[in-house]
Amino acid sequence: METVLKRARRKKGLSLRKAAREIGIAHSRIHRHENRQEVMYTGDERRYAEFYEIPPEEIRDDQGFAAVVPEVVEFIDGCNGDQKAKV
Repeated sequence: METVLKRARRKKGLSLRKAAREIGIAHSRIHRHENRQEVMYTGDERRYAEFYEIPPEEIRDDQGFAAVVPEVVEFIDGCNGDQKAKV
C-alpha cells in the first residue's frame, strides 16, 4: 500500500537517506512512517508538509499514521467480496 509520504519522496527522486538529511528526520523513522508502522508526531507532520509542499491534513490519517494515496483507497473500497485488491 502506497502512502502519500512515499509517493512524494519518490516523485522528488530521493532515497530514504537523502530525504532524511534534507527533512531532518532519521531515515529509519521515515521508513516506519511511510510503511504505516509508527504514528507520526505533529512536528514530523509539519516537516513533511513543508518539505513536500503538501497540506498537513493530507499527510496522516485520523489514527496518526501516514495517509494512504487516495486512488488506492478508492480502488480498495470499490472491490466487492469476490475480488482481492493487490496494492
